Amino acid sequence: MLMPMDALRTSDLVQPYLGITLFCVSTYGSGDVPDQGQALYIDLDERPAYLSHLRYGTIALGDSSYGETFCGGGKRFDERLRELGAIRLGELLCLDALDPATPEEIAVRWCRQWLTTYGSEASSGA
Repeated sequence: MLMPMDALRTSDLVQPYLGITLFCVSTYGSGDVPDQGQALYIDLDERPAYLSHLRYGTIALGDSSYGETFCGGGKRFDERLRELGAIRLGELLCLDALDPATPEEIAVRWCRQWLTTYGSEASSGA
C-alpha cells in the first residue's frame, strides 16, 4: 500500500499488522522535514507511542551542497522513529540531488535489495 505522509498519524503506526514500512522523506530548507511530513513528525512528538513492533526503512532525499543539513529531513524523521523504539531494517539510504547518477535508479536498486533482504518480515510478522 502506498500512502502520502500527510495522511498518516502516530495512531496509524501503532497497528501491529503493519508489516514492514518504507518511508521516503525529502528535506526542506535547512534540514527540516518537508511540509507533507510535518503533521506526522509533530504528531510523533505530541502523541508519542512505543513503536517496537514497527520494522521500517528510510530513504532520505537531499542536496549535498547544504553540507551538514544534507538529507536532514529524512535523518530527523528516522531518528524520531528510533527514539520511539521502531527498528530500522538496513542502512538509511541518502540520495543526493547533485549525484550524476539518477537518484531514481539508485533508489530502485536499493529498494529491490531491501525487499529481498527484509520482505519476508512483512509476511512473517517478525
